Amino acid sequence: MALLGSSNAVWEQDGLPQPHYYEFLTKCVSIFEIGIWSSTTQPNLIPIVDLLLGEGSKIKPMFIWGVEKCEQIPISHPLNPRRQLMLKKTSKVFQDISSGFCQLSHKNTLLIDDCLFKCMADVPFFNVLLEPFNNDVMDDNNYLMDTLWPYLVGLSEAPNTYEYVGSNHHG
Repeated sequence: MALLGSSNAVWEQDGLPQPHYYEFLTKCVSIFEIGIWSSTTQPNLIPIVDLLLGEGSKIKPMFIWGVEKCEQIPISHPLNPRRQLMLKKTSKVFQDISSGFCQLSHKNTLLIDDCLFKCMADVPFFNVLLEPFNNDVMDDNNYLMDTLWPYLVGLSEAPNTYEYVGSNHHG
């Protein structure tokens, strides 16, 4: 099973990862293959990923994609009219990443993002929408471990991602 995540969903306002992020990531890679897909350009994304994974990390994502793999559509972003809307089409992942040893599909892949608009091109129940992390608003600094992790454990035990997400809404 694969998790595709946005780098923006894990950052605090001061530019550091959320509390318990490294513990959460370590647990995720113990039961999931992960990929990182950001709407940041690839050259700007690499230093962010290096910080997220930690220096000398043994964590190796299936892929690290920047905005270059997003689909731009000629519509202004609803929250920032100066930017075009970018879509993350998971069919792109299935085409580019699936191989003989790793067949990705809607049955075993989940997109986790903090922007509903980027997920609009996907089928329903294929993504989990997170609130962007805000330390001033979050009453529990352990959101990743206390809320998201139990959800993902349930997902890992489910035979079908699409059905699990459809029956167990999150975000």
